[in-house]
Amino acid sequence: MSKKIEKLFKSYRDQLIHLAKLYGIVEVKSYARSSKRLTVSQLELLLIKNQIKLPVNRSSDKAIAKQELKENSIRNAYLSLAFILFVGCLITARPYIKSKVNEVKFTYVAQEYKPIEKKK
Repeated sequence: MSKKIEKLFKSYRDQLIHLAKLYGIVEVKSYARSSKRLTVSQLELLLIKNQIKLPVNRSSDKAIAKQELKENSIRNAYLSLAFILFVGCLITARPYIKSKVNEVKFTYVAQEYKPIEKKK
């Protein structure tokens, strides 16, 4: 049965037109009579407006999945690069931080050993 359906509908647009004819949507019939060609998005909107569930668009699902994969891989590359840059900055800033901490420690220790003057 599924092979028969696949042969009947070669494209997503054909499926939408079949659904429109099956449910008798007046707008689609009027466009067909005036020999105007509806786009896929217009057909989808008419079906949604008439509360008809849309068929699964397998070809566009693959295209959308491929585009999302591409966007995700680009975003992951940027995030990896930013993380590596952040870790590199931490490593290069370590000597500076260590020297400042040692200066603070030295001044603190020097103040402890500073001789206290006794007032007579």
